[in-house]
Amino acid sequence: MSLRMESGKQLLEQSKTVNSKNGLDLYVENCHDIIRLIISEDDNLFEELIDNEDNRLDRLDEFDKESAYYNFIKAEIKMQWAVVKLKFGKQEAAAFNGIAAYNLLKKNEKKFPDFLPHRKTLGAAKVLLSALPPKLKSFISIIGLKGDLEQGFADVQSVIDSDSPFAFEAEMTKAWLQSYVLGESDKAFLAMKSTIKKNPDNLLVFVSGAIIGRHAGKAKEAYQILQKAPKGNEYYSFHFADYISSELAMQMGEYYSSISHGKEFITNYTGKNYVKSTYFRIFLCYWFLEDSRAWDYFEKAKSEGKTLVVPDQYAQKFLEQKLPNKTITRARFYSDGGELEKALGLLSKLNVEKLANERDKLEFYYRKARIFHGQHKYKEAIVQYKQTLALTGKESKFYFGANTCLQLGVIKRDIYKDNASAEYYFKEALTYDNHEYKSGIDSKAKAALSKLKKHDN
Repeated sequence: MSLRMESGKQLLEQSKTVNSKNGLDLYVENCHDIIRLIISEDDNLFEELIDNEDNRLDRLDEFDKESAYYNFIKAEIKMQWAVVKLKFGKQEAAAFNGIAAYNLLKKNEKKFPDFLPHRKTLGAAKVLLSALPPKLKSFISIIGLKGDLEQGFADVQSVIDSDSPFAFEAEMTKAWLQSYVLGESDKAFLAMKSTIKKNPDNLLVFVSGAIIGRHAGKAKEAYQILQKAPKGNEYYSFHFADYISSELAMQMGEYYSSISHGKEFITNYTGKNYVKSTYFRIFLCYWFLEDSRAWDYFEKAKSEGKTLVVPDQYAQKFLEQKLPNKTITRARFYSDGGELEKALGLLSKLNVEKLANERDKLEFYYRKARIFHGQHKYKEAIVQYKQTLALTGKESKFYFGANTCLQLGVIKRDIYKDNASAEYYFKEALTYDNHEYKSGIDSKAKAALSKLKKHDN
């Protein structure tokens, strides 16, 4: 888990001589494969290792089927491969794996209600299922799957609070769920900084902390975390760290540094995802610098890479549209990284009435709202958010209206303690159907509504 893969493999070989009958060696073996595949996204490595899933499940049948660990390990192997298959574009196979794993964990929960380890993954599944869009939620209920936000978090927390060897994984799982499902990235980042202090030799924790810090809009802090991450030949090569560093540097306005990290990532990375968005980011940096090399990378961004993951999809859509206002675009990335004064300074130089592009006008008001929100100037933020809504139709292809509703719901809930208004805005967020971030925004709105409902009860 600290990405010292070879040392871990050697310890595992020693472990097999004394622990050959407990089945947990299969779990650790599987983690070794899964971590390498998720990090490298190497197609050849995937083809080399894919049969290990069935081989391990067959070997697991040699162990005691009445043990609480039997279905737990079986489910973990299936769930871990579900994540990998999703990463490699095998959506249908991933779905079958995920459903099978969930059912195994539910069966284990019923048979062994006091068994802690399965609560780590089952709890995460309950949280994720609770945040699905309504149509998908209706479908999964037909096949017997049901989410529960609060119970899911309680399950994960129970493992964190225990002396279980799975407590660390549960701690990491909670931070990711808090950030990406609940949208509580500030809380998740605070927790991750504590986890980093407790695990100074764990590269995975540092990179995870930086990613969650990026999501929390803390570019400088997140970038510093990556610079302090443990290094050395004993660690598995984690080139994605350069991808994150490139993004954070751009949000800080360090454009040459961003370009350098981006080129390093392209040179060393073996996967296909994130390539398009990296070329796109290099284009943006050169564009912001008024450097003619921008257009070479514009063409590379259009032709290279895939569009399976959200950053690559965003890059592709950007490249297919008329270029937005450069000043607003720079302000957007400053704002995303928490450089709020810099962002506001750029926007203050613009006259919104002279902006001819519909997207630019929408983003001008939306971006000011996000800046004021980040500065805790809630009244000013609400004014700008409402101006954004006034200009945004329900059929808009831009995400500004949907996320404005989500953010207004958060302000009404957390600042004004007005749950009725919060519920209205969270529901409104779900009514925007054509924007680019529908899945993520809908998930956060559904999670927020579920949480409100629990509290009202």
